[in-house]
Amino acid sequence: MNKRGDSEILPRNIVSLVMAVIGILLILTVITILLLTYFGDISIEKASKTVDTVVEHIKQVQPGQTQTIVITNPTGWWLVYFNENINQNKEGFDRPGSFWNKKTICICKTHACNVKACREIDKPITIAGSPLVMKIEIMNLNVTNQGTFYDVAKV
Repeated sequence: MNKRGDSEILPRNIVSLVMAVIGILLILTVITILLLTYFGDISIEKASKTVDTVVEHIKQVQPGQTQTIVITNPTGWWLVYFNENINQNKEGFDRPGSFWNKKTICICKTHACNVKACREIDKPITIAGSPLVMKIEIMNLNVTNQGTFYDVAKV
């Protein structure tokens, strides 16, 4: 038996094995990045559609009237109102730059709200006398048009 030939096979197998592991790790990394990118956009789209629905319903409420809005997603995110004078509220949420100095309602996952999930609104929105900041869960909100502002209460 040729010992020299046998000793050359082992390093070749190790090199092949290492290359295979690196290839598999590279493929898994690419798949993970693609999935995170795709599902991240879905969450922002849900938030965008929800904030559109909230604004649409709020604008339909006549002065002195109350309307119930059902909010179901994205759970765990925040429904936040910014008045035109403050670009960061006392809870630490930051309004996107394109909405600075405007009355704005946003749905935020983190304290840095995404511009895609914010909308300008015509009147301030309060809850118990303070600017609206509420964690989203499956819930009903009663929105009352008080004439110069909207008041929200969780039902």
